[in-house]
Amino acid sequence: MKKYLLPGLYGHLFKPIRQKGRLRPGLFLPPLLLLGFLLAFSIHGFGQNNDKNTPLGQRSVADEKWQKGGIFEGYTPGQEILEKRTRNTKHFNNPDGSITVQIGGLAHYKDENGAWQDVDYSIKINNSDQTSAHKYANKTSEIKSFFPESPGSTGVMMRTNGLEYKLWANPEMEIVDDANNVVYSEKISSSHPQIDGNKIIYPSYDGISENMSIFESGIQNDIVISYLNSNINDYSSTYNITFSQFIPLPDDFKVYADSIEMNHDFTSESFNIRKVRSEENLYFLPLVTYDAKLTKEEAQILQIPEQGKIPQEIVAKRNSCIKGYYSIHFVEGGIIVKALLPLSWIKDPERVFPITIDPTWLIGADPPGYNYGNGAIDHWYGYQRYASLYPYSEIGGYGTITAIEYYTATSTARTKPTKVYIKSTTATTCTSAAWNSSTYTSGATTCFDGNTTQDATTGWKMISLTSSFNYTANNLLIMVYAAYAGSGSNQNCGFNTNSSSCQAYYRVDGTDGGDGSI
Repeated sequence: MKKYLLPGLYGHLFKPIRQKGRLRPGLFLPPLLLLGFLLAFSIHGFGQNNDKNTPLGQRSVADEKWQKGGIFEGYTPGQEILEKRTRNTKHFNNPDGSITVQIGGLAHYKDENGAWQDVDYSIKINNSDQTSAHKYANKTSEIKSFFPESPGSTGVMMRTNGLEYKLWANPEMEIVDDANNVVYSEKISSSHPQIDGNKIIYPSYDGISENMSIFESGIQNDIVISYLNSNINDYSSTYNITFSQFIPLPDDFKVYADSIEMNHDFTSESFNIRKVRSEENLYFLPLVTYDAKLTKEEAQILQIPEQGKIPQEIVAKRNSCIKGYYSIHFVEGGIIVKALLPLSWIKDPERVFPITIDPTWLIGADPPGYNYGNGAIDHWYGYQRYASLYPYSEIGGYGTITAIEYYTATSTARTKPTKVYIKSTTATTCTSAAWNSSTYTSGATTCFDGNTTQDATTGWKMISLTSSFNYTANNLLIMVYAAYAGSGSNQNCGFNTNSSSCQAYYRVDGTDGGDGSI
């Protein structure tokens, strides 16, 4: 099963419905509302956590997430049941006595006392004596990130799950000639960074800054070239420019490229670092470099493997994007990593500044990829069958499902055939084949079989089920069939990047082979 992960796009969002339904005599349960890979449902009789020893997190701050269009729209922080928090869930008290549970996406992290707190990616002054060399830090998320006042040898540090990664020490810009000889170099001797929410901006060289933004799984390091200074412009277009950093590596940390351990100099589109006997990696994602004609999302879309599926309006701007490479050199105590780009592309007369070079550092157990056009009703292909598995451990209750809902970006309006199948299952993962009559639809309830209309606005797209589903046991599998015909027409349906083993799909253009075609 292919999985493409596109950072920056909005995941599935959710909005509750509070109509009532009956699960069994004597117990009234409002219907569940499930959407994409994120889940929201309202339920009566939901068990409360009576463990008085469980430390509670603080009340949420009513920021933009609670406003119109935010993921908690329609609720207030005061409605949240703090003792019911988990990593990916929030629970809300409703006026009718029911409880709404919203599941999906990284919502909380555990603090030093074991209490679930709201994730906040803001960078602040670091008051910890243990990391006094780093003046700035983010310690309100699962990955703790630390940043220096001046780059130099201090560098950046990331901590998670008992592991510590150090990087971006001694950053330097170089220009190398055709024979790979360094003809110009410049170090960042001092810097006074600016803090803007989750971003720290280092004014690094003449017309060039290095910006680092914290996101759920790591740090995005944008090298922004605002204009060509004379130190760059005076050199031949046949030369290359590099931005380098030193990464100290203890003996038990190894370097890998394409799952092969490396112990000599190499060049690659991406690579990763992993401690021996650990499943977690520090990934250096492929370099995405683009000028001002492209947005970051468009530049990432141009990297997807299935080139024939890229919208033509983005393909037309392909020359504004270029693939870069990492050059890795083993030295005493670690490696020097160079992000390498040709000056010929940077100095092209058609280039529009600023230029952004986007090394991204991601921590995780599984290798990431791009995930464009990977939503249940996005119509990226002519015919799509999409399955999502929700473990009961995340749902935490049962009820009657009456609707599913997806969040989409603005696109061309369309009314197209759609089917929704739902069933309970003891399975804990989706199989590699996303859909076939024996593995998936067998034993499922056909909850919808008709046309759905998606308008040309951004927001929630609901499918009201014609047959509700009485969810009473095990895990939950939801399958959606979406037919656009032909080669499809993508509408940027929201998706979630979590739990790839709980997602599966089958997609084809031209002729629909039917449910049992795999």
